[in-house]
Amino acid sequence: MIRVIETWFDGIHFRSRTEARWAVFFKSSGLRYEYEKEGYDLGGGVWYLPDFWLPDLGRWFEVKGQRPSRDEIEKCRALAYESGSEVLLAVGTPDPESEQIIRVYPDLDFVVEGKDVRNYGLRNWRAYPAPTDEYQDWWQFADDHLQEGIIWLDSSVYGAACLGPHRERSTDHFPSIANSATARGFNAARRERFGAHHT
Repeated sequence: MIRVIETWFDGIHFRSRTEARWAVFFKSSGLRYEYEKEGYDLGGGVWYLPDFWLPDLGRWFEVKGQRPSRDEIEKCRALAYESGSEVLLAVGTPDPESEQIIRVYPDLDFVVEGKDVRNYGLRNWRAYPAPTDEYQDWWQFADDHLQEGIIWLDSSVYGAACLGPHRERSTDHFPSIANSATARGFNAARRERFGAHHT
């Protein structure tokens, strides 16, 4: 069994080193985060306390050390539905070489049928790609280094989606990780050594 290491960073006591590494990523990328902001009653006696709220992106962010079970994904679906906000579910520590984020949507009102989603996403990458299910695997954080602070999710399967904070769509530069805010975040998360009560 994998041992969870509780970790201090940014004046906060995180329940796991993996959560703390994502906090380093957010801080170094210039994204505000709130750790364990608010719990939700998902019904049936199930209470859920999400790991992070990302106010600049208006999304929840959950961290798992390994691929989540269907039950864990269902809890994220319930959180998305109850809160009305998308849940980003990360598998593992921040890694620029891995499409490690699962997007869990708050509703199913925008299902796309009979489309080659990757080609659609590439042709229409400035627009928000239409989800094909209540959740989608294979996303990764990126941003446009010419407009720092504009955060995207990129996917080799689905294309790119602008998350904000400004939902800028006037750029003609496809999002990337090189020389960008997210590159700083990935590098800082990898390098951070965490001291006792690190601030």
